[in-house]
Amino acid sequence: MRAIAVALALAFTAVIAAPPTAQAQPAAVTAPLLMYASTHHYPPVLQPTTQAALQKQIARINFDLSKDPPPAENCAQTLGAKRFATLYDDLAQAYSNMAKHAEALEAYTKAIDCNPRADFLHAELAASLLDLGRYTDARMETQRQLHLGRANFTLYTLLTQLDFIDEHWADAIANARIAATMAPNDEQATYWQCFLWLAQLQAGTQDPTLAKRRIAEGWPAPILESLQGKITEEELVEAVSGLNLEQYFQRNILKPLGMNDTSFIFPAEKFDRLVGRAQRQNGGPLQEVPRALPPKPAAFNGGGGLNSTAPDYIKFMQMILRYGRSGVREEILTAKSVEAMSMNQIGGLGAGKLKSFMPNLSSDVDVHPGFVDKWGLGFLINTTAYPGGRSAGSLAWAGVYNTFYWIDQPRGLCAVIMMQFLPFVDKEAMGLLGDFERAAYANL
Repeated sequence: MRAIAVALALAFTAVIAAPPTAQAQPAAVTAPLLMYASTHHYPPVLQPTTQAALQKQIARINFDLSKDPPPAENCAQTLGAKRFATLYDDLAQAYSNMAKHAEALEAYTKAIDCNPRADFLHAELAASLLDLGRYTDARMETQRQLHLGRANFTLYTLLTQLDFIDEHWADAIANARIAATMAPNDEQATYWQCFLWLAQLQAGTQDPTLAKRRIAEGWPAPILESLQGKITEEELVEAVSGLNLEQYFQRNILKPLGMNDTSFIFPAEKFDRLVGRAQRQNGGPLQEVPRALPPKPAAFNGGGGLNSTAPDYIKFMQMILRYGRSGVREEILTAKSVEAMSMNQIGGLGAGKLKSFMPNLSSDVDVHPGFVDKWGLGFLINTTAYPGGRSAGSLAWAGVYNTFYWIDQPRGLCAVIMMQFLPFVDKEAMGLLGDFERAAYANL
């Protein structure tokens, strides 16, 4: 959810001039790159009491096993085999709860060695392999449980996840439908109905159908309703968090980043800092638009509508350069979320080219002529470097009043330029953007 929330509002309709004392923060030239994301993991934070209890449980189990150790081989033929299997299973679950997946994997393997026909152990081992990213091995374990003839709800949830990873949409539809049907309660059933709906969309199904289970009255029903197009992004955020989009952004993104001049609601006391706008009609000269206090929006739009400043937006971009962190400690997004936002999510399709039907609002859009760009989760990604400018793989987007930014992850820098006139991608705006970008890289 945090990744989705940050990706939603990347376009501004108004720009607040920075106060005289405000300085744009320098681009983060020592930002971590993709290697950082692949080597840094942020497991769930446990309460100290929970952590201590799990460590105590692990110590107790290891002590019991050391007093009466199982044989190194053929544990299943030992008189106390089931007892050993139970101890290793408990040990594995404790490790798993501490996000120590390698240790959990070893313990589950030993548990299965002591009780190979315990079908639930194969599912638990498969889940541990899934957590470690060993998808082929995880699928092999699910197949072993299927061969035992004891398929259950947990197994079908694992199969569904593996089908999504491998993009086996027909199998994902079948397994998600079984998981939703077998779920022990309405909440879990609705959760797997979401997977079922998504799998059908990915498979190109025109009219997706749900399993015959009652939809939960509360969570996670709003997620399913959003996927079905029954509620808006804003309504989804409110249903999930109990906050409207403005409140959610302020609490989870803007305040932690120190973006104190950014809001959907323009404060009247900052009106003297509101930058004026201009409009070009039918290709003629720019005409100034009289300044007026932006009205409070009737609804908050995840696709745009924020008021901000260049220094504020640099803070957002630096957070992306730091793979989700504000400074050293505050985590806004996980590194894996930023990785997903920074990857091509549209396969062989192209992005960044739009035909305009309202030429006074926007000219035809082709931000990278002659090249095919891609779309991540919230960012336009250029696959080819700009001459004298951003690296291949940089992230970018823009606002309709010709506000542009890019985040050059390979070189660890970011930049934003905020003009305030229409139409969007006007030739003069694009010319200035190109000059600005080349100047930013000229002395690097």
